[in-house]
Amino acid sequence: MTVLITGAAGFIGTHLLQYLANIGHDIVALDSLNNYYDLQLKLDRLKYNGINKVDTIWVSDRTNVRFFNYSILDKIKLDELFSTYSFSHIIHLAAQPGVRHSIENPTSYYENNISGYFNLLSCIRKYKPAHFIYASSSSVYGQNSSIPFQEMDACNEPLNFYASSKKCNEMMAHSYANIYDIAITGLRFFTVYGPWGRPDMAPMIFARAASNNEAIKVFNFGNQKRDFTYIDDIVEGIQHICFNEQRINEKGHEVFNIGRGEPVGLLDFITLLEGAIGVSIDKEMVEAQAGETDVTYANVDKLKAYTAYSPQVKLSEGIEQFVSWYKTYYKL
Repeated sequence: MTVLITGAAGFIGTHLLQYLANIGHDIVALDSLNNYYDLQLKLDRLKYNGINKVDTIWVSDRTNVRFFNYSILDKIKLDELFSTYSFSHIIHLAAQPGVRHSIENPTSYYENNISGYFNLLSCIRKYKPAHFIYASSSSVYGQNSSIPFQEMDACNEPLNFYASSKKCNEMMAHSYANIYDIAITGLRFFTVYGPWGRPDMAPMIFARAASNNEAIKVFNFGNQKRDFTYIDDIVEGIQHICFNEQRINEKGHEVFNIGRGEPVGLLDFITLLEGAIGVSIDKEMVEAQAGETDVTYANVDKLKAYTAYSPQVKLSEGIEQFVSWYKTYYKL
C-alpha cells in the first residue's frame, strides 16, 4: 500500500510512521513543522524514523519512506503530492492540538483544523483513495452524561473550539462520503500517552515538574478522570481499521472510539507517575479549567466488532515505558 500520513512529526504520527514502514508499506510523510511546541522534539522524532535534513533536502534512511515539509494549507503542494503518488490510504493526523490553547487562539484551529482539513477532502474527492482516515477526538462528547461514551451519542455541545473543530470535521466527512461515495473514517482518540508525547500534555508536564522539583496545578481539585490509552494500542487500532476491507467496502462515513475503556482518576495517574519516577510531586489543587471535560470513558465495542482491536498495555506498564523514555531523551 502507498499511505499518506499527515502530521508525521507529531506524537501519534511518529509511532504510526515507524509501525507502517516496518511492516512494508510505502509511506509519504507530511508535516509543516510549525512552532506550536518545541521544534527540536519534532526533528528528533523524524530522526528516530531515519529522516534528516541534509542542506536543503530531506532524506530518509528507509527506501519506503519519503518526507515532505509541507502544510495542509498549501493547496498546490497537496495536489502535487496526490497527483504524483497514487495513495491507496490517507491517515490524516495533522491538526492544531490542545484544548487550552484553543481558548487563547481559536483562529489557528479554524485555519488548520477546518480549512486545512477541507483542502484534504478536496483532494480525496478528486483522486479517490480506497480509504481516508482522520483524527477526531474524545473532546467532541463534551460533558456527556451517558457513560461510557458511545459513537451514537449526540455530541452537539462541545465545550471548546478544539472540540468544535473536530465535530465540524465529522460533519464535513459525513457529507463528502455520502455525496462522493468515498470510505471516510473518523477516530475519536482518548487521552493518548507514551514516549515522544507532546510537551503540553499532562504526562510530559508532570514528568518535567518532577524532574525540576516544581509544583504542578491539578485542575478540578483532582476530580477529573481520563481514559488513558497507550500509544502502541492506538497505533494498532489505527492500522486495524485503516486496512479493514469491511469498512472500505461499505464506503460512507463512520466514527469509532479508540481508547482503553478504563477511566482513571487524575490523582491516581499522578501517583503511578510519582512511583515510576521515584519522587513526590508538589500539587496545587485548583478549580477546573474552562472548556475541560470532567470524565472521558470510551466504549470500544464498535471498533472491536470491525477489527481485532484489544488494548494490551496496562496503565502501570505504559507509565513505566514513558518514564524510561523521558529519562533517556532528557538525559536525566
